[in-house]
Amino acid sequence: MPRASSRTKPLSFEVAGRVPTLKEYIALIEAVGWKDYTNVDPLPQALENTLYCAIALVKRKVVGMGRLGCVHELILYELRKI
Repeated sequence: MPRASSRTKPLSFEVAGRVPTLKEYIALIEAVGWKDYTNVDPLPQALENTLYCAIALVKRKVVGMGRLGCVHELILYELRKI
């Protein structure tokens, strides 16, 4: 029986300089466990007011992001379980 390798493959991901869609943004909020603490009503306006955003994608799925908003807010999400 072949032995399982204890070495893990490096995660291959892509970084794109774009704002996530509202659906992608909400999926990240849910993935990090912030759903119960987040009012989703202002999110479309918040995304519209983004000064700069970068998203991380694995197999074309958004798995992380960093966003700089118009009121000097910095929001980072990281999804560790892919």
